[in-house]
Amino acid sequence: MEEKERNKIRNKLPKIEQNLLDLVEKYEAETGDSFLVCGNRLSDIIAQAWEEHREKKHLLLSAKKQMREN
Repeated sequence: MEEKERNKIRNKLPKIEQNLLDLVEKYEAETGDSFLVCGNRLSDIIAQAWEEHREKKHLLLSAKKQMREN
């Protein structure tokens, strides 16, 4: 069941993310203001979250590789 849920999220997340960024872009165009969350642009927060995800994934794969070698 966990695998099925993970795949469902993996498929839907890019669409939801793009929809959210489109709405933010529309808001910014209409108001002339940046859409901020805790003082940070939402697009920056999303980009940082993806970077952290990639780093964690890389560390996990490196750890697994090291365990196999030992």
